[in-house]
Amino acid sequence: MRSADLRPPTCSMCQSSLAHVEVDLPMGSRKPIATPLCWLHYYTSRGVRQLNNVRVLAVAENDNATPNEEVQNLFGEAFLELQQDLAEESARSFQKSKADPLSILNSLSRTSAPKRKKPPKPVRVDPKEGDAGAGGFLKSVPLPARYQKTQQKLQEQKKRDVAVSQTRPSFGNPYQRRKPSRQSIWNMAMDKTKKSIPSEGNVKAAPRVDVVCGCGSLDVVRHGSTASRNSDRKGETWGSKDRSDEVMTRYQCNQCGKTWHEEE
Repeated sequence: MRSADLRPPTCSMCQSSLAHVEVDLPMGSRKPIATPLCWLHYYTSRGVRQLNNVRVLAVAENDNATPNEEVQNLFGEAFLELQQDLAEESARSFQKSKADPLSILNSLSRTSAPKRKKPPKPVRVDPKEGDAGAGGFLKSVPLPARYQKTQQKLQEQKKRDVAVSQTRPSFGNPYQRRKPSRQSIWNMAMDKTKKSIPSEGNVKAAPRVDVVCGCGSLDVVRHGSTASRNSDRKGETWGSKDRSDEVMTRYQCNQCGKTWHEEE
């Protein structure tokens, strides 16, 4: 049992050659595990990136020449293959440019053109948070059915009002200035062909038989009654605010032209 424990470990990759280093490789979310590797698989795997978690085993201290030669040969073969691939690619590009001399302009434009930036990733919005442009802390809540019916009735009433206003005849602008008459007002007054419309001012008053003028004439006309005291002087109305308004009638004699007032 003790001789088996002292046996040097083998490489975990090839399982044939002896391990020269032990590297703590991370295994996902678990803790790093000590992994034995030979020189070949150490330089050709991700273990070479773990600079702080590398431990050289005792076997590597006694045998340093052989692994170094193997690694050098491996990298030499890789460099030769890379050089050969580059030479073949350059030969192909030279043949293409030789057949089409203007193709170099296309290649130069590709290299000189700046690389386009990738569009930013869309920000995922939680549907519970609502729209960011809605404003405030109020969320859009659907209206109840009764409010929707009320709004529908108001919209229908508004449509009917608009239809009525469109079919209603327009009366024009009442504040628009009237067109002046081309006929003189004096000619209109002297024109006898037009009949004048009788009004309260030009209707002949009925004569009164029971009223006699001082000249003895019965041709007396009553012009109307008044109950206002606007024409009275201040001295006449001072102290008599509580008296009732008397109804005064104005008479005029057509014979002598005299006018007087009588209280009813």
